[in-house]
Amino acid sequence: MNNICKHCGIENDGVTSFKSMKVCRVCDNNLYRYKLNRLEVIKLLESQSNSCGICGRALELFVGHRKDGGHVDHDHETGKIRGILCKQCNSAIGTTKEDLL
Repeated sequence: MNNICKHCGIENDGVTSFKSMKVCRVCDNNLYRYKLNRLEVIKLLESQSNSCGICGRALELFVGHRKDGGHVDHDHETGKIRGILCKQCNSAIGTTKEDLL
């Protein structure tokens, strides 16, 4: 019997990485860091037309550190989520410490 993530409902199919029997790694990481589960991150990206909130590059989620992977952008002082960015824009904000959204 496969386990199902209690936060997003994704089934542990042997491909999806699970932190424990009841929580997938995506939800575990995003809930800890940003208080968002997998479904909330997907909804946020969809609200941005599946593209970077700054440059408009098409993005995919949950693909590791690939060039086209999306990253949750947040203000390090307040913790407020600003959107989903591409790796380049997320790095630029981190380097310049600017709020470009």
